[in-house]
Amino acid sequence: MKMEEDATYGKMQESLMEEARELSILCGIDVALLCAGGPGTGDGDGGGVVSTAEVAVWESEEGVFASYRAILPRPEAHTLRECLELKLARERAKLAMVRQCRDLCMHLWDDTVSYISTAEEARALLESMDAAMVAATARREALRWVYWTTATP
Repeated sequence: MKMEEDATYGKMQESLMEEARELSILCGIDVALLCAGGPGTGDGDGGGVVSTAEVAVWESEEGVFASYRAILPRPEAHTLRECLELKLARERAKLAMVRQCRDLCMHLWDDTVSYISTAEEARALLESMDAAMVAATARREALRWVYWTTATP
């Protein structure tokens, strides 16, 4: 079983490296490929540490991996707690913005529509507003037509 897994992993790794080489040639870009681990590596839960002896590196050109590594943040620089705290801070900022907008909207609330208490009343108000908008559009189009027909060239 172990030999079959190793053979399958080796074929997949070779195929992936061939695809990376073709991508590099066809697109004219620098490609770096890292194949870490394989069958039976790590601690079995997918989060194990892989030794450098189990890492295969392929580069379309010498130094590509080093240049990519220089611009990418190091994953071990952040702990899970730091990531969760950052996410919590973003969510708190969103909530503060929503609360601020809500307070602003409540301050600008117009008491003239306070009488609406049912869905039917709200629907009737919406229909009357739609009718007013249709009438205003028709008047605007009529005025535009009058302007274009009476304008001197």
